Amino acid sequence: MLGNLWNSLFGSGRTDIKKEPIKIDAEPKTDSKTESTKPALTIEEEIQVLAQHFGGISTGMTLEIELRELLELCPRNRRKADSYYQLKKHLKDDYGIELKITSRTSKSSREDEV
Repeated sequence: MLGNLWNSLFGSGRTDIKKEPIKIDAEPKTDSKTESTKPALTIEEEIQVLAQHFGGISTGMTLEIELRELLELCPRNRRKADSYYQLKKHLKDDYGIELKITSRTSKSSREDEV
């Protein structure tokens, strides 16, 4: 009797664990912050998308666009303005176009509001 009580409180050393693998029927959920639903575009394709958005681009232009708008046109996994560094550099070096990305947290948009 005392042995049964002891085993029920502290276990008898045996376990009844099933050895079968766990089956998951549901599709894995993806987080929209970590995975982009649109396929990644090349730099040249992104420039074409920007040209269509602005109605054409030419040397010496300055393109100003909000970050969230740019994320819709040219998605990135990292949702920060500095993730477009290569695009900005390519536009500046090869086309002579300056790309300014503004956001709600950028200093330039705060100065405009004050």
